[in-house]
Amino acid sequence: MIKNLLYILFISTLAITACNRAPELPVIPVITFEDVVFKEVNGPDSLIVSIYFEDGDGDLGLTSGDVNDPYHPYDVVLDSNGDTISIGSQPGLPPYNPIDYIIVRDQNGEAIDTILVELNENHYNYFVRFFTKRNGQYTEFNWRDAPYYQTFDGRFPLLNRSLSDGQLRDRPLEGILRYGMTSSGWLFLFRDTVKISVQIQDRALHKSNIVESPDFTLESIRIDE
Repeated sequence: MIKNLLYILFISTLAITACNRAPELPVIPVITFEDVVFKEVNGPDSLIVSIYFEDGDGDLGLTSGDVNDPYHPYDVVLDSNGDTISIGSQPGLPPYNPIDYIIVRDQNGEAIDTILVELNENHYNYFVRFFTKRNGQYTEFNWRDAPYYQTFDGRFPLLNRSLSDGQLRDRPLEGILRYGMTSSGWLFLFRDTVKISVQIQDRALHKSNIVESPDFTLESIRIDE
């Protein structure tokens, strides 16, 4: 099944120009679409998106330790009594999937419950949407729906880290951010014309503008390396 072939590999290759001048850029990030390429390899193929970014205070990127509020991965859904909602405990609940549920384990690692959760969008700082085009009309391809139950939204690391202490620096920043997504199902799923949209978010939860790629087919953006 396709859902067993799809997975995410986050790749960030950065080309950064750090500016030492007084801040002249807005603190809300601004992005411009650069390009998207498709690489077919022996194994999961890669779709790599490049955007140009500018940010006035350079507070871009999240670390692996950024998992507490407001960057926590999910919120637990509670019922009217303030209790967690177990899978199958109410009519109309979705079937088990890794988007809507987490498995609760005891101190020995044994599963003791499966409860309903809601993804926290602020866990991510890179947002990507896919649209297929047929007969001149665009339809969003929603990865979070059945049977895929996943997301290609992700996180890129700190882009403005000081070399001396590793801390985030407060200075204007601009450069190219490349974001790679791998899947064994690209060619099967996207045989028609496609476009994607991209948005990023800074640490203060300021969202950038949304940019879109031109229409493309995988064959038209294929590169051989």
